[in-house]
Amino acid sequence: MVKNNSLNWQPVQYNILCGAANGGISNIPPSSISGEVLTSNGASSNPSFKPFASGSWVLLQTQNASASANITFTSTYITSTYSTYVLLYTGVTTTHILGQTTLILSTNNGSSYLSTGYISSCNYLINTTAGLNNNNSTSSILVSSSQLFTNHNGYIIMNNLNTTSNPQFNGESINQINNATQYFNIISGCNTTTTPVNNIQISNSGSVFALGTFTLYGLVQ
Repeated sequence: MVKNNSLNWQPVQYNILCGAANGGISNIPPSSISGEVLTSNGASSNPSFKPFASGSWVLLQTQNASASANITFTSTYITSTYSTYVLLYTGVTTTHILGQTTLILSTNNGSSYLSTGYISSCNYLINTTAGLNNNNSTSSILVSSSQLFTNHNGYIIMNNLNTTSNPQFNGESINQINNATQYFNIISGCNTTTTPVNNIQISNSGSVFALGTFTLYGLVQ
């Protein structure tokens, strides 16, 4: 058996070491394209770096709220690599009543945020009352109805963020107000900007996020 030592292999910076024939070791070089993943090429071949398959969801970033005034995803994660994103939020709790959760957009990575051009609607049902309610906004994307909540879970699908097409949003969520009352939200909206969006911020007016997890995914085209 060949002994693996400095006489028959030498580590190369950034390479991956892999077992080779006859007890040897192969050096697998990294991809020149950021974001590719190490992929199996079968039982008799070395693995290699390849892009994610089309249709795959890629985890970009997870943030945990803790008395957070807002949650921001920057241009590190919102790029032209993906035209569709999903923001998933779970276990979100606010600290004050009548705070409405909203999402705003930036085209300069947070130096400023768009305050106009929004066409947004949050339709919601309350399990204790009959009828569909509606809130509208021209200054943000509405994510929830205007209530204190102890358990808010949902998602927002975001299309055309970092493109020259109008960004569009749709999603659903459930606000648990208490053990007896829940709000069921249907979220939809867009913004008329054609400048690529590279930063989004979610916040709650007059309140903070005491708890909650916010996770951003990108869809490989």
